[in-house]
Amino acid sequence: RIQTEAQQQVQVISLTAVITEALPYFWVAGMIAVAFVLTGSNLHFWWKLRQNRKTLDIPGVPLNVYLTDYVATPCLFGLFRPAIYLTEDVLADPQALNHVLAHEHTHRRHGDHLWAALRGICLCIHWYNPLVWIAATVSRSDGELACDEAAIAALGEENRLDYGRTLIGLTCAKGVSPLLTATTMTGSKHSIKERITLIAKKPKFSLIALIALILAVTVAAGCSFTGPSIAPSNSKVLEFPGTQWGMTLEQVME
Repeated sequence: RIQTEAQQQVQVISLTAVITEALPYFWVAGMIAVAFVLTGSNLHFWWKLRQNRKTLDIPGVPLNVYLTDYVATPCLFGLFRPAIYLTEDVLADPQALNHVLAHEHTHRRHGDHLWAALRGICLCIHWYNPLVWIAATVSRSDGELACDEAAIAALGEENRLDYGRTLIGLTCAKGVSPLLTATTMTGSKHSIKERITLIAKKPKFSLIALIALILAVTVAAGCSFTGPSIAPSNSKVLEFPGTQWGMTLEQVME
């Protein structure tokens, strides 16, 4: 009996040693796989943008701006020479265009395209850790919150609610993968609600204004998260029923 127990202990120790020796190879294999997906998805996105873009000349914008039908919502993409990519729907709406340009230019000033690349590297190294994936998602969300406030500060507080309406109008598009380094105004259901709530509360608006934005984001959430998983490339900027861009709060409530 003693001999049998000793043999079992030896087998357990041997198995543990084999697993311990195999773990580094398993980690490296996973890291290579995630790095391959990270690199491949961004190269594919870059190639598609190059094949489907048209240069735009917009005065006062220090970045290269392109029109493309490949993306569903505007984005900032590029590691060393980031550029803004717009959709036809946003380009046709002067107010939405102004908000989007301010948002994406703020991403550039904050270096969010570099932070996105750094998040991707962290995910490659710690691919096995779910907490790192959660941290990457939270980091992207925090970047959007900071970008919203900075963009509103640049646009002026009087444009805060209009900016919130533009944000709601763009939530009908699918969010991006954490491995894609493009920055967009879209996000998860929770992050969009959080951003709209903060936009409505800072500075303190009337209760009517807060209720109007909460109702609007509820309507947009039904469009964004219960529809098809892939948004059509010609998706329209959402307008609330019976309203138009640029209307005052009193006109919207009426």
